[in-house]
Amino acid sequence: MAERREIRPLTGFRGVAALVVVTYHFFLAMGGTAPLPFDRGYLAVDAFFVLSGYVLAYNYDATFRAGADIAKYGEFLFRRFVRLYPAYIVLVSLGVVKLAIKPGLGDFTAWDTFCNLFMLTGWGLHAKPVVGLSWSVSAEIFCYAAFPLVLMLGRLKTVGTCAALLGLAVLIVAISKVGGGISGPMDVVSDVTVFPLLRALAGFSIGVILCGLAARRSAFSSSIADLGTLLACLAVIAAATFDHSDLVTYLCIVGAVFWLAADSPLSNALFANGPVYRLGEISYSLYLIHPLVFSAFGRPMLALQPVIGAKTTLAIAYVVCVGATILLASLSYRFIEIGGKRALMQLRQSVLKPASR
Repeated sequence: MAERREIRPLTGFRGVAALVVVTYHFFLAMGGTAPLPFDRGYLAVDAFFVLSGYVLAYNYDATFRAGADIAKYGEFLFRRFVRLYPAYIVLVSLGVVKLAIKPGLGDFTAWDTFCNLFMLTGWGLHAKPVVGLSWSVSAEIFCYAAFPLVLMLGRLKTVGTCAALLGLAVLIVAISKVGGGISGPMDVVSDVTVFPLLRALAGFSIGVILCGLAARRSAFSSSIADLGTLLACLAVIAAATFDHSDLVTYLCIVGAVFWLAADSPLSNALFANGPVYRLGEISYSLYLIHPLVFSAFGRPMLALQPVIGAKTTLAIAYVVCVGATILLASLSYRFIEIGGKRALMQLRQSVLKPASR
């Protein structure tokens, strides 16, 4: 399963989305509300889902189009598992340690333990997650399991594509209306309903369809792609600032993914430069680690408010917390994500070798 040339602006965009989530959660952790345009930061999680669908369709459509079988499907799932599980299980373990120190561990049942261990807490199975935001990682696993079926959406003709997009749009509107969003219509994260799972699957499916559309269209000129990228990015910022329905912002995020995938000079300058691209590389660990960092460093710094004032305290705490998160995420990416993936691949190889003799 050889992957194609990476679309670097999409990786960088994922990094920016992760930083938006981190910023949004920082202000919540400090007892306040994130400033505009970050107060809708939970929608950056939907960007993850759309990006995931696009990138996987881009890399694996040819593999499954050549003939899907159990072996290919199993290899695909294993590759996705070893990509996510090492960092996930380490952060869940740290979460367990934190709960063991503070009251709360006794609230977890055997079912909760099972679902946390096997990444099922985002499937609407009434399982309490140890790490609250791990629901999205769990939902990603479901999307991976459904990938060969979802991939068919990217191969539809014009009428079928329009029908699929219309159906997904109706689903997203329905989720925003009845899903019970916490901080906004699309902030749907409950562990007792399937709405978070549907939220993930909808975004993932849209990403797959976008990739199918991109594969069938003629290549944009650099100037057109640059213009589309610029307008899409400005639209995301404007929508995140003024849109209270979440739906316009969601649509703008989808548009941004579409234009960034064109891989234009401007998209590379904005999102494939060294620092932003690096954020994309470590975005998964960045996403998982930041709540623990905020708990350890951010909240204790609130004690400085009477001395240096609230605004100065927030500014210092933000720099310290985000800096520490990026540093720890970089270490996690190198030693846990890459190291864990390598170890699991070697473990599988050592298990299969004796069996093949």
